[in-house]
Amino acid sequence: MKSWQSKTLIVLIGLFIATSVFLLGLELLNVNKVAWGIKVVGVNIGGQSPQQAQNTLAAELTSLNENKIKLVFEKENISWQPSLAELGVSFDLEQTVNSAYQIGRGKNILAGLWQQILAFFGRYNLEAAVALENGILLAYAQDNFSNIEDPAQSATLVYNENTADFDILGESRGIAIDKEKLANDLAKQTARLNFDDLDIVLKEDIPLVKKEQAEKTYDQVKILLSNAPYYFGHQDKNWPIDKEMLIDWLVFKEMADGQLLISFSQDEVEPFLITLAPEINEPYVNARLGFEDAKMIVLEESRPTKEIDIAKTTDQLSSLVLSDSIEVPVIIKQTPAPITKESLEELGIVEFVAQGVSNFRGSSYNRTTNIKIGVSKFNSLILEPNQEFMFNELLGEVTAADGYLPEMVIKE
Repeated sequence: MKSWQSKTLIVLIGLFIATSVFLLGLELLNVNKVAWGIKVVGVNIGGQSPQQAQNTLAAELTSLNENKIKLVFEKENISWQPSLAELGVSFDLEQTVNSAYQIGRGKNILAGLWQQILAFFGRYNLEAAVALENGILLAYAQDNFSNIEDPAQSATLVYNENTADFDILGESRGIAIDKEKLANDLAKQTARLNFDDLDIVLKEDIPLVKKEQAEKTYDQVKILLSNAPYYFGHQDKNWPIDKEMLIDWLVFKEMADGQLLISFSQDEVEPFLITLAPEINEPYVNARLGFEDAKMIVLEESRPTKEIDIAKTTDQLSSLVLSDSIEVPVIIKQTPAPITKESLEELGIVEFVAQGVSNFRGSSYNRTTNIKIGVSKFNSLILEPNQEFMFNELLGEVTAADGYLPEMVIKE
């Protein structure tokens, strides 16, 4: 009896030691690696570092983005065969590997060991993580499914030239592709590398904006137009915006919460703002350098480019709906000059090289004035690397408006 017990004890001790060695070895095998034995859609990535695992999956899965999948609308016996890429579907390799890497690494040590054991014996064959770009899918649906859809129409406002007023168009229900179901089915099938046909399903399409909301927006429009004209303002200047201009610029945006918002079309507003540019925009002026006692100094600070920010100025028009103001500020965007006081150290200008001196003693006042104006365009001018020196372009216009005075010219 004692002999049997001794043998049993020896066997148990042996099993304990063997199991301990196995678990320790498994832990060492899996240090900083995906647990040994883990597969993703049949591809073995166990024992690989996360980066190696991503590379392995990329070699196997990336080309599948061009796989075609058949979309079927049985009611009218219509089908399409886009690639996964055309539907905005791709494999998220980083997320796939991250999910695999977490197996066996939970806070619970025993649970982690158990997961590593299951992985070692091939019990983990994971699905691939899938990324879906809804914008691409929606664009494909819009381009290809319009002949089987009759989308809902939200209530809105449309200008009637005959009555010189806005008509309120009521909402109507419709039918449309169940895009949420399509997206979910695509993701599920692709995650399993299942490229079977997918059924296209229609569902009732509910309009976002009801007539009651459009009526409220109509009241806002009437108030907005009755207070015209408004003005674009910048510094001490302003430019009128009359009622007719507002009517041409108005657009109405459907919101997910059912509101119909008053907005303005940038495409319509932009041509008018462009006509203001000559009075508002300013080109940049580079910092101008000089030398004093062989030391480089800044003679004139740089000035940034100033331009009308058309998008933001258009957005400002919407503020008229919610305020009593009649002036819309013109929004200016500024871009630093290429050469500024702060960037001078990067130019590598460290020494005085040469200067040109001419004597105009005895010249008339007008001639001296003209020379000073012209020379000011070139004095301390900095040429950027590879910039071509073009005299006439840098000199600019020679007109009375630029300060030049009448004077005789030298002819050969």
